[in-house]
Amino acid sequence: MYGCLKDTAIELHALSFCAVEMSVSLFYFVPNRVLGASPPDISPLKNLLPRSVCTTLAQLHFGHCWLLNSYKARITSGISDVCPECGVAEYLFNCQSNPTQLTLRDLWDDPAAVADFLNLDN
Repeated sequence: MYGCLKDTAIELHALSFCAVEMSVSLFYFVPNRVLGASPPDISPLKNLLPRSVCTTLAQLHFGHCWLLNSYKARITSGISDVCPECGVAEYLFNCQSNPTQLTLRDLWDDPAAVADFLNLDN
């Protein structure tokens, strides 16, 4: 009887592992909401940033961040999906009042520069 339970546990573990692997692989085929394409690998330098900064960057990766008026407009009525500084830009790196060379891709490629630009560590 115990041998049967052991086999079942092994099968459940293998099934769970396959489900996770399939979910992860499908994740990379679905276009990212922010990039409009499959997301690149995140820079390993992200691991040097404080946890709170990494959390905010992860939220920005998916467009679910309190820094984005586009996000606030989805969850709260009366908020406009425009930049509060210049009233035009649709995203943080396009603001005419606070110009930068950073791009959306830098959320993945250069998280430290993005964190510095957004003053996330303060």
